[in-house]
Amino acid sequence: MRTNVLAAALSFVLSSVNIATAQNAPPDFAARTEVLSFSSLTLSDKEVLTGNRNGAKVTIGGVLRIARGQEKPPLVILMHGSGGIGSNIEGWERLFLASGISTFAVDSFTGRGLANTGLDQSLMGRLNGVVDIFEALSALKNHPRVDASKIVLMGFSRGGQYVLQASQSRLNNIWNTSGIVPAAYVTLYAACGTRYRYETERLAKPILMFHGTADDYVDPKPCRDFAMRLKADGANIQFIDVPDAHHAYDILLAPINAKPNPQTQTTNCALIEGPEGVIINTETNEPFGYRDSCVKRGATVAYSPSGTKATYDAVREFLKEKLFQAK
Repeated sequence: MRTNVLAAALSFVLSSVNIATAQNAPPDFAARTEVLSFSSLTLSDKEVLTGNRNGAKVTIGGVLRIARGQEKPPLVILMHGSGGIGSNIEGWERLFLASGISTFAVDSFTGRGLANTGLDQSLMGRLNGVVDIFEALSALKNHPRVDASKIVLMGFSRGGQYVLQASQSRLNNIWNTSGIVPAAYVTLYAACGTRYRYETERLAKPILMFHGTADDYVDPKPCRDFAMRLKADGANIQFIDVPDAHHAYDILLAPINAKPNPQTQTTNCALIEGPEGVIINTETNEPFGYRDSCVKRGATVAYSPSGTKATYDAVREFLKEKLFQAK
């Protein structure tokens, strides 16, 4: 009898703790977290642009965090930059979860044996992540907790480049077999130095771009010009300058008063897509290579509290007012 009484008392205590925990958990706690793996290919830029599927097969993955409050919340796919998944990704995950939006942080590096490409951008094609995005969409398509009609793509630095090119109609026609059309595209300090053929032919969805005015890693001017060209062609696109912010200004663990890293590789080159998907350096009129004189060393990565907060607020309002009626 004593054992039954103790068991009942313990059960009551544990159930009370569970109720209290559910009620008191911070709003940025996920209802569920899953690690999903999916297949992709390792390809050169030329292979991506021409639809060549002969690259090496690879299994990559991502972390899916389901927001509380809805059976199928809206979702943002997060594409990391040259440093891999860092503290900025976690910051955005927390912001979105607190707003009732799920996240899927794709890791394009680990499955390919990479940690980062900051010192050598040739380690992975600059468009390979576009294929990863479309394969991620296929992996999420039939997930019971994902609404495929409410998926946004968001990318940072080279991940932002992936996201911008994933909005291109041509690459959707070649690579997107999921049948999913993302609801919007958001980029932070994306690389826009290459002018691709058919660049104004995009899916008719809104694009929101942010770039720090003090960025010496990825020049903001090509992205500003890119946005102007698309807007002149009728695209729903907005480019926002973040005053005095350096590259990767939303990395919470980066120093505020950073000095340039002399080893960081920058590729602020004026490039253009030539015939058969060959990327041409306009300075030499030859195929681009990482030994070209426009490839330099030395750039700054620094956290901007004010820039990050302003971007958080703008993105949250963008999703709330235009897309999801999120919290």
